[in-house]
Amino acid sequence: IRECMAAGVSEIEIDVRMTADGELVLCHDDKVRAANGAMLCVCYATLSELQQQCAGAMPTLGEALETVGGRCRLLLDAKCSCNAEQFAKALINEVALYQAAGWVSVQSLDDALLGPLHRLGHPFPLEKIIALKIPFLPIIVDNGLSLFNFEKYDYISSFNICYKALTPSLVNEIHSRGKAVKVWSPDAPHDIPALDVDGVITDYPRRWLPVGE
Repeated sequence: IRECMAAGVSEIEIDVRMTADGELVLCHDDKVRAANGAMLCVCYATLSELQQQCAGAMPTLGEALETVGGRCRLLLDAKCSCNAEQFAKALINEVALYQAAGWVSVQSLDDALLGPLHRLGHPFPLEKIIALKIPFLPIIVDNGLSLFNFEKYDYISSFNICYKALTPSLVNEIHSRGKAVKVWSPDAPHDIPALDVDGVITDYPRRWLPVGE
């Protein structure tokens, strides 16, 4: 996060999961390897257990919010493995605690989490992750197969789509509905066609910055 801010990116994407005791941690996978080699499921372990078993290497969302402090936008990729309603409430409460609603957005593959966030009156933009929009059918691939129409996702501000699945017609259709389009996760600009997207989510942000920055 600090390196990205130093590089001058406009937004940083991080993965967030909830522990068994309702704490929010930065973790991509649903399981982590403990110091003794055992695998721990994040949603079934407490924050204390994870920090003890993983030699303290389990940063929290609170630490990330404090580090950023509004100096750029933060995109939280919420990965829901357990209680979606509790997860949604914890996200809203944590963002409120750090007064971060003005510079945080939440994205997810999981409609089961986006739905509760919407019902609870989310104070930040919600973004929908899509792996693939099946051509000529109202079906998307997210964490399974889901029915897709713009009325269903009227509360979504941006559709974040795998770069391999993006087409000019899909970008134009989303933009015509007043929604943004972000693409994930190309490694370099030459990996994607010159499409009019609103953001790029990548593991290599320096490759996308203007020369000399």
